[in-house]
Amino acid sequence: MKFKNSLRLVLAAVAMVFAFASTPLHAQDNGGFLPSKAVKSQLMPQQNPAAPQKFDGPALYKASFETLRDYHIALADQKTRDKWAKEWENKHATDGALTTEAGTDKAIREMMQSLGQRFDYYFDPARTKQEQEQADPSLVGMGAVVKILKQEELLKALPDTATADDVKKALKVDKDHPVVIDEPFEDGPADKAGIKPGDVIVKVDGKPTMGKTLDEVVGSIRGKANTVVTLTVQRTDDQGKTVELTVKITRAKVVAKVVKFKDLGNGVSYVKLKDFMSQYGPKEFSDALKKAAGGKALIIDVRDNPGGRLDYVLMMSAQVMEQGTVLVTEDRDGGDIREHRVTATPHFMLSEEPDDQDPTKISINVGDRPTLLIPADMPVIVLVNENSYSASEILSGTLQANHRAIVVGKSTGGKGVGQAVIDLPFGRRMHVTSFQFLPGGKPMDWIGIVPDVEVDQPKDVKDDKQLEAALKAAQELVQKHDALDTKRQELKKTHEDEFKKALEELKNKSK
Repeated sequence: MKFKNSLRLVLAAVAMVFAFASTPLHAQDNGGFLPSKAVKSQLMPQQNPAAPQKFDGPALYKASFETLRDYHIALADQKTRDKWAKEWENKHATDGALTTEAGTDKAIREMMQSLGQRFDYYFDPARTKQEQEQADPSLVGMGAVVKILKQEELLKALPDTATADDVKKALKVDKDHPVVIDEPFEDGPADKAGIKPGDVIVKVDGKPTMGKTLDEVVGSIRGKANTVVTLTVQRTDDQGKTVELTVKITRAKVVAKVVKFKDLGNGVSYVKLKDFMSQYGPKEFSDALKKAAGGKALIIDVRDNPGGRLDYVLMMSAQVMEQGTVLVTEDRDGGDIREHRVTATPHFMLSEEPDDQDPTKISINVGDRPTLLIPADMPVIVLVNENSYSASEILSGTLQANHRAIVVGKSTGGKGVGQAVIDLPFGRRMHVTSFQFLPGGKPMDWIGIVPDVEVDQPKDVKDDKQLEAALKAAQELVQKHDALDTKRQELKKTHEDEFKKALEELKNKSK
């Protein structure tokens, strides 16, 4: 199934040098116009509760049970919640399942899976740490993303019940699936040392990578700042021959940039946004938009963007869109479902939701809006594909629904639900589906964002057909815009000339 395959790719990303693993929607309070009061209280990352030194399975299970009971959108109805609680609260009280960490983790996952929500996640300490690193992508290493070549082939062989550990073990280096450089970060240690995309890593500090998992290779590359790691890489030269190089790289603390800007010429700017998780992402995006503001058209690329934080995407949307419905959420508030609407106006943001004192009335809050960085009349194209999820669907869907952008590519993944991110005892973390969102007020869960211009990207074709289509659409819109602008100027001049002529005639008659 599409969503199962997507989950495998999510899990596969955990072994990257600087991970860009797909994570469910994560939001926090960032101003009065953001999530409703109910959602705010749920989505603020909780501090790890004080935990005993010794692992306590029943305590962890109890905390997980209460989190699901109190936050999950599937349990908003009292009768449904009572029935579920009766089955799961004491399910493992006497069977010994909670005496070990492995048994407890398995029991909690089964409890969560019983709610049937495809984007609920329960993370062990290792995966929790990896997600925290993704939010702060400043890590010590060589500054590059690595992957297993053709890793999709290895993932397809896994059963639907595959765990994160199963995925890690499956991503093993062999002759047909070497570990390669996917992207060195600009001006990072690897880039400065001459490492290039496509380089095959055959040795790390003289030790072969063959037979190791991707996670093990990454672990050997990372290390303390100002220490040296030696990579032996194979590269195809200009004559098509394979050459082997030994490269010494001094490790350093590097920030993995998630935004890439490029001038495509003729006034068209290109901004690639990898995810909405990095704390540096909003500023990087703003800086890119400021560069694009002087041009004639903007292409925003969120293909393969797994999503991220709700507050980030709402802020970014308002920097591109002057006015309109940004987002509608339907979130759980105790035993009720509340609708919350966020609307952008030229000067402020409006937040509408049921009044706390009287649910029959609507409470309206006014908040500051992010600065509009892109001129309201500049053509905008958004690139999406089947691996665009959650926050990337909000951005593209909001701009499309408000007629602010044309969407090009393939229909997106269809993740129209959001999760409360709750830290649990003993280093665990849970993503609990607590609300659904409607970009621009339109539902899209299980649907996705349907492009205005659908374009396939064949895997065996090197040219970026989708980007070519986006660039063509942008240029056509620029031509229309320029033609209209020219027409306006011509009309202005014609009317001014006619007025001057009429004045001259009046002067001549008065003589």
